[in-house]
Amino acid sequence: MEYWSKQQQDGNIESFRPFLLRPHGGDLAGFILIHGERQVLDELQASDEFVRLLARAGAVVDNLGVTAAVTDEELGKEMGTFGEVAQGLPQAT
Repeated sequence: MEYWSKQQQDGNIESFRPFLLRPHGGDLAGFILIHGERQVLDELQASDEFVRLLARAGAVVDNLGVTAAVTDEELGKEMGTFGEVAQGLPQAT
């Protein structure tokens, strides 16, 4: 939380929000949703500081992972791409 608070204070990310999931039978126990510009987020993820932080967290947390997601305008673009691809697929009968 301290790392993401600093990134927000420094203007590197727009916001972050942690979530803890209730038991549901899956491996995911929680996550942090981080909002920001894709290029800046990519740079943060490639930074030595983030790599070290992830290594430390991975030493004490099972099934740790990092992934990207899209929303807002980027979501519309990706959904449009999926729609175009789907139109080119054979239809099930």
